[in-house]
Amino acid sequence: MTGRLRILAGRAWRTSLPVKLAALAALLALAAAALVGREDAPAPTVADEDVAVAVADAVPYDGRSPRADAGGSQRVLVELPRPSLGRRGPLSPRDQRKYVRSLRMEGEALRSGLEAQGLRFEDVVTFERTWNGFAATVRARDIARLGEKGLRSAPVRRFFPALSEPVPGRPCRAAPSTRGKGAEPLEPCPSAPAPEGATVAVLAGGIAGAKGYDAVERDDRPEPGPDPRDPARSERSGELLGAIVAAPVQAIRVSAIRLAEGVGAEEFALTDELMTGLERTVDPDGDGDTEDRVPVALIGVSAPYAGFSRAPEAAAVRAAVRLGTFVAAPAGQEGAASGPLGTIGSPGGSPAAVTVGAFGVAPARSGLTAGEEFLGFAALLAGAPAPGGDLRTGPGEGNAAVVEPKPTPLTAVAKAVAAGAKLVVLAERRDDRALASLPAGAITVPVLGLTGPAARSALAVPAGTRIVVARPSDTRVGTSTKRLAAASSRGPTLDGIVKPDAVRPGGVMTADGQLVAGSAVAAAVVAAEAADLLKAFPRLAPANARRRLVGARTSATDVGRPPRLPVGRLELTRERGRVTGVRFTVGAFERGDPLGATGTRIEPAASVELTVRTAAGAPVRRLTAPGGALELLPGEYAYSLPAAELRSLPAGSYVFRVVARAPGQGRPTRRTSPAFRR
Repeated sequence: MTGRLRILAGRAWRTSLPVKLAALAALLALAAAALVGREDAPAPTVADEDVAVAVADAVPYDGRSPRADAGGSQRVLVELPRPSLGRRGPLSPRDQRKYVRSLRMEGEALRSGLEAQGLRFEDVVTFERTWNGFAATVRARDIARLGEKGLRSAPVRRFFPALSEPVPGRPCRAAPSTRGKGAEPLEPCPSAPAPEGATVAVLAGGIAGAKGYDAVERDDRPEPGPDPRDPARSERSGELLGAIVAAPVQAIRVSAIRLAEGVGAEEFALTDELMTGLERTVDPDGDGDTEDRVPVALIGVSAPYAGFSRAPEAAAVRAAVRLGTFVAAPAGQEGAASGPLGTIGSPGGSPAAVTVGAFGVAPARSGLTAGEEFLGFAALLAGAPAPGGDLRTGPGEGNAAVVEPKPTPLTAVAKAVAAGAKLVVLAERRDDRALASLPAGAITVPVLGLTGPAARSALAVPAGTRIVVARPSDTRVGTSTKRLAAASSRGPTLDGIVKPDAVRPGGVMTADGQLVAGSAVAAAVVAAEAADLLKAFPRLAPANARRRLVGARTSATDVGRPPRLPVGRLELTRERGRVTGVRFTVGAFERGDPLGATGTRIEPAASVELTVRTAAGAPVRRLTAPGGALELLPGEYAYSLPAAELRSLPAGSYVFRVVARAPGQGRPTRRTSPAFRR
């Protein structure tokens, strides 16, 4: 609710005039202290009937694209036909090492043969334990040649930390104390719990001083990496999640803050880094046998919208579970969906993962003043705004930017930061919309949020107006709502599997008094529960631990009749007047309003098969692996044919043909390109 700050005292006003004046003076002093952000005075208590209070949730909304940047070359995963160690079945440690060695040698021989035929592979990383194949950077024109040779390839995706930027919580002290006679005690700062339970591998950012593996730098020092924008700042996702699990931690660094187009820099992992982390989770010393596997794995990252059950990373999770590691994964932070398919991220789409959604969490709030007007209590959405200050509204370096959360909150804030803002106020003018926190690793400045009339007032503030922030004051910080957070992803997955498997509290207060929230935080709670359980029952299989913690395994659900997969017009690509390939759009994506009334609509492809045919329809070249490319997110796809392949075609007229299916679709969607001559 909204309203002005009212200084009322009910029946206390039935006193003598001197007492009335003294009480009024005291209340005015208290209000004034809050409005100017004095650190030595308590901010007023948040009360909906007294002041405007931003409607928000500490669980962040992400909504970024998982697509990795691609240019003339692309990083891909190439799957090999033999089963990985995790799919092979029980073997003795000696036979495990022997089998892993044979898979590695087979991959080396295959790549050597392909390179002899003109294909180039750079920065190769191999997988044998949880998936059989390799990751490499290849020329874009070589991707079609991999398919022609019967090899299935998939582009790497980006996986973002599924938690928020920490914000300061309610004031606390090292020990309980009072502010005076009859005053309410200040809550003591939480202390880090003593490690208990089985070891947990934390697959996220690095953790200072921890043992483990760095899948980004590929060494045994999983230290947090610096932010390229500010070397004094480093990734924090691993350290935050490691503190939550309260168990011995094996740090597996899979994500790093790096430069990214449109944002400046952000923390993310790539598919091959996450899969390397899973390889090291089941085989920490890398010798080929899994006797030393870590019993519990907490995956702290998620690829938005990419919850396929057969994706390489989902298959790797399934193999890790078969090898004896319990895997907890975040559901993701893309909010509600429209249509039959949900917004679960990857690897949360794997049936073997215990995929965890987040209960909503009350955010921290601070009083916000513009000039002489108290706007209300703004939600702290990222960072730690300094109380007081002398920022001015308006564009330009060093100012406070007031922006609407369009097209998404993160992109709006990133644009303001790129323009030089030192503080951003997200103003959601609609009365029926809530805000969510900002995801970790993307934003370096404090972000506050206002909703409804307070947001409309903020947007109307003239440029150059002084902005003042009070210290955090909401006593409800960290309170779980016991409802799924608006930004927490929900299922079914893109293959129709019921997810999430469990829902847990989505926020915690850190030992240094900061609030952090997200579906990875909820997954960390489940990982901690699994660590306790496996400490008591070390020989308990992951499937049995799953049943004890979250109930029976979920199964496929009827998602209704799938729509016919939309496939756009096939357009020929040309270079110097000659046809070099084809470009087309597959599937559909409409963001909608995932935190409001309309969710995100996703129509992915279960399979896409591309061939070159004669104009009469006879097949000439198959450009994708048998069965086609599998599990593609909506987007534009392009295939380039090597010049040698084009020259090898006999003179004549040809077309490209696409045959594509949505998940569950019976009759495929077919499209044919315009004819071209060779």
